[in-house]
Amino acid sequence: MARCAISGGISLVEISCHTPSLGAILPQLQAEFDRVWFGVGTITDRARAVECIEMGSKFLFSPIHEGDLIRVAKDRGIPIVAGAATPSEIFQAWQRDADGVKVFPIANLGGAAYLKSIKAVFPHIPLVPTGGVTIENANQLLQAGAIALGASGYLFPPTLVKAQDWDGITKRVQQLIQAIRSGQTN
Repeated sequence: MARCAISGGISLVEISCHTPSLGAILPQLQAEFDRVWFGVGTITDRARAVECIEMGSKFLFSPIHEGDLIRVAKDRGIPIVAGAATPSEIFQAWQRDADGVKVFPIANLGGAAYLKSIKAVFPHIPLVPTGGVTIENANQLLQAGAIALGASGYLFPPTLVKAQDWDGITKRVQQLIQAIRSGQTN
């Protein structure tokens, strides 16, 4: 899946901390693709954050904004994007010194309209929407103020993963990147 993302044009790849054999996969991918930044996501506790940093994670993503997680990343010089949904949570994550805020799940929160409303209040906070990013709404989210997008559900649909249709996944990545570059998403 990471190879498909890279082949399709993505240079920042988040791998879930729940990935089997992460300790072997992460260093292998980093050796194979030295121009790509690999980070670990779904981090929810300090011990797992430390473990992933020691494996070589270049950044961390978390669905929560727990202060201890942010501190361990900052103490080790690793960027962390902490999760939040409400305006209060987004502000708290930023106050706790997160490098960015993962706005999750964007599809359930109102999509680009919600993100635009948040950016109107907090224009200085870097926001990364996840949980419902698609080719149809990617540019809307970027135009609403997102600095990056988390699109794993769209890029890696279970049917293609189960069928090991790596060409199909790579094409989805390429289509999304091309649509964003051309401004052709709806």
